[in-house]
Amino acid sequence: LSCTHAEVLARRTVVRWLMDEALVMYAGKPSAVFEKGDGGRLNLRDGVAFHLVSSAAPCGDCAIAAPEGQRCLGTGDPADNAACVKRQRTGAKLVYNSSVLPRQEDVEKAAQKPGVVRRKPGRGSPTASTSCSDKILRWMHLGFQGCCFRSLLEQPLRFSSITAANASQEALQRGVWDRRPVADLKAPAICSLPVSRKLLDQYGLCSTFEARVVGAGDSVSWWSPNSHEWSLATNSSVQTLVTGAETVCSAIPKASKEFREVLTGKSGYCAGCSSKSGATPLPRFHSRLSRSSMRSHFLGLLAAANGTGLDDVKNTRSWAAADDEEFKRQVCPDYVAAWAELRGGIDGVFSKWIRK
Repeated sequence: LSCTHAEVLARRTVVRWLMDEALVMYAGKPSAVFEKGDGGRLNLRDGVAFHLVSSAAPCGDCAIAAPEGQRCLGTGDPADNAACVKRQRTGAKLVYNSSVLPRQEDVEKAAQKPGVVRRKPGRGSPTASTSCSDKILRWMHLGFQGCCFRSLLEQPLRFSSITAANASQEALQRGVWDRRPVADLKAPAICSLPVSRKLLDQYGLCSTFEARVVGAGDSVSWWSPNSHEWSLATNSSVQTLVTGAETVCSAIPKASKEFREVLTGKSGYCAGCSSKSGATPLPRFHSRLSRSSMRSHFLGLLAAANGTGLDDVKNTRSWAAADDEEFKRQVCPDYVAAWAELRGGIDGVFSKWIRK
């Protein structure tokens, strides 16, 4: 994985889980998330919504607060407010040209320009990954489900709400919504939630008020069993799982399939993989959230969907050998065209998106 920021891993994790839910549907079993729509494609069940919650402002535009030290906390603690003012900048690099990777010195020393595309922060080797603020904005346009999975859905999947702790409400609103180039989208609820240091310590969470003594190294991803596994673990119907959060949580230790993964932030491979060797890591160190793994999982999902009434399912054997761009064009040309149109605007926010 080229980016192990929390928002990115959370999105990949939920997409992997949703693919598992789709497999449940195409196997003829009930799902707590999906129901079949026209042409065999999937719709969300009534009452299902997605909410993005972050313990800090997403890197990039959402982290650039208004000038003159605008207050972004309401905890009443002077120390919290003072720390917040110091954090109202981003280490994400300004993108001047979509074909040239920004450098470390492209972080402005003076006031930072809001509303523009940036490369994610970091002092390591330059990557083509944009900041989390920019990615969230893209997900609000095209859906967070990604290109391939979109071909099995009636509608894109978007967040109903976006919440970030200890962020500037104005910056958060601008970063994930106000700078959008498409006006006729349904607005999510956007909230900056004041969280005190005392509350973070109470739940044993990493405090964003203090600088890390040790740099961020590992990232932990977790995704739950599918709703069919949950229903077996609790002897409950799938419908009960939709409405009974307490039942769902109690099922987790009993379920037969539960997935955890620890990734090393520097390499993007699973923990335990040595970074000293120049050789390609063994397959067991490849993340189940990586592009190749997600693609293989999706091909298995397509094979399961074939013969279930899904329209326009093509020969998946010809897709398996295609490169990434050709694969996307074959699987979901509408998504590819919509993304190309967003990037094609001369003055649009997506026109500087880094080309990989």
